[in-house]
Amino acid sequence: MATFVALWNQPDDTAGFEKGYERHLELAAKMPGLRRMQAARPLDGAFYRIALLEFDSAAAMEDAFASPAGEKVLEDSASLQERYNTSVERLIVDRMEEVKPSV
Repeated sequence: MATFVALWNQPDDTAGFEKGYERHLELAAKMPGLRRMQAARPLDGAFYRIALLEFDSAAAMEDAFASPAGEKVLEDSASLQERYNTSVERLIVDRMEEVKPSV
């Protein structure tokens, strides 16, 4: 499992960004090979929005972003950043491990 993590910084116009971000998530949902997508607005911290996109493998993720749907997502990301004066930090995680809390 490979996870793409997008950490969005605070935009200048949050209302406008939210409308664009909703469309952005709809575009991302169309990427081939996407197994699961989660998006949230952190309660505090340095980031305004976070999204996690899960794929079967790093190769499947690369194929998804190289597809026509993935190219639209990347173009839309650049547009959101420019339009709302924000930026996005991207991380790729090869494998998430579940750590059980000790009681």
